[in-house]
Amino acid sequence: MRASLRSVSGLQRLFGTALALCFWAAGSPGAARAQDQNVSSRSVTWSCTGEPCPWGDTTEGQALVWPEALAATQTRMGYTTSEPIYLPAERAKGLTLTLTQGSANLYVGTVNDAWHRVIAVLKRGEPHTLSELAKDEVLSIQGSAQFAVTLPAPTEDHYYPEGKVLPSIHATWRCARPGCTDGDWYGEVINWPSWAAYHTNARSGGNSRAVFDDEGTPLYPYMGKWAEGCRVTAHSGVVLIIEWERGTDVWRETRVYPGQTHTITLRPSEDGAMIETVDNEPAFSASLENCDPKPLP
Repeated sequence: MRASLRSVSGLQRLFGTALALCFWAAGSPGAARAQDQNVSSRSVTWSCTGEPCPWGDTTEGQALVWPEALAATQTRMGYTTSEPIYLPAERAKGLTLTLTQGSANLYVGTVNDAWHRVIAVLKRGEPHTLSELAKDEVLSIQGSAQFAVTLPAPTEDHYYPEGKVLPSIHATWRCARPGCTDGDWYGEVINWPSWAAYHTNARSGGNSRAVFDDEGTPLYPYMGKWAEGCRVTAHSGVVLIIEWERGTDVWRETRVYPGQTHTITLRPSEDGAMIETVDNEPAFSASLENCDPKPLP
């Protein structure tokens, strides 16, 4: 089971409390359905933070910054971009966008490719549905001057659209007890809005932990009773599903392998669940059904 629930030592990246377009806004339990929105490109800086950095120390250009909910990335060829512009293939496939201003190209390749191929030159007013991506590729939309595209809202009224494949988020569990110097725990989770899930595990002593992403932003992976009936299908990696009574050292765990599905079914004393990684396993991806978050009691 994940370090966030058990006592361990020496164990070892959709979402903050507010979701952007393409998903339900998560600022409050009564948030309204997101609408199609016109998104303008931004000036983005590539800064050399590793190797090989073939384009010098820094370079700049116009690129589409993907909504936070899509969990795009910021690294390629030793560079870190000032905004998340590289959308993983599993999140890009099936997405339809329309150019509304300027001109822009769709670039595709892996994060280790020196050059990305152009798969489309967007034409104003003509919708383009993304499909030509391999599993390990990322997509960016770039132009020589500012441009804008329209991204659609989902057709389902769900926090995460039914069947959408979600990548896990890298998480750090920090000791939440005052004065605690115990080491951090690390893993991967599916995150939820702050009004529907818990930031801490409510355990005692050195096992009391609060969860953060790599930038120190709070994560909320501990689902409430609304987790009952949530169907989780693994697409990559090993998914670990925890069903438990909050604050205790007692839990049940289920490993779900690619292609397999598990439905969360809480027992009488259990009041929550979490979707995370198995110890020492890499990141995972999963799709969800019947997983609509509800306000915490």
